[in-house]
Amino acid sequence: MKAYTYIEKGRFGFVEKPKPAVEDPKDAVVRITLGSICTSDLHIKHGSVPRAVPGITVGHEMVGVVEVVSPEECLAVAGGCERGGADVVIEVAGAEDTFRLAWQAARPNAIVTIVALYDAPQTLPLPDMYGKNLVFKTGGVDGCDCDEILSLIGQGKIDTTPLITHRFRLCEMEEAYRIFENKEDGVIKIAYETAE
Repeated sequence: MKAYTYIEKGRFGFVEKPKPAVEDPKDAVVRITLGSICTSDLHIKHGSVPRAVPGITVGHEMVGVVEVVSPEECLAVAGGCERGGADVVIEVAGAEDTFRLAWQAARPNAIVTIVALYDAPQTLPLPDMYGKNLVFKTGGVDGCDCDEILSLIGQGKIDTTPLITHRFRLCEMEEAYRIFENKEDGVIKIAYETAE
């Protein structure tokens, strides 16, 4: 598959990479249908993110369809393992063992975001966590009003279309990044479709 990739400082490009596969009980394979460019991607391009080494696929703002999950339940989503645990752990399952897995998977000084709802109070085993210096965030995305907001968007009462000022196809990523990086043509947000 094609992946838009950090080649070297100042340069991105398409690289052929193998399609991802489930290798771990926490894995899921998501087919991306729409993505957008983030300023963080430009930080990578400029060499400002030490962890982002040449060969890393760029882009993290996206939506898609879950196509494959592990035969075992995906308990938590962890990102940025890019050493010694994840930089950020998102706990979405809401069970006692998944809460424990979330903080155990986090590296020292990481952020653990609890999106899940629990049936019972959870305990922070502070002696076991000593030295991890974790930051806990609860209710990372307040979903209480999502149904209402989506309904209002569907009814045309909230118009989000002005937020995306430019749309490109995946094969046009170089031009999309050029416009975004140079703040040309009144750009606010660029969306790209992955279907070719």
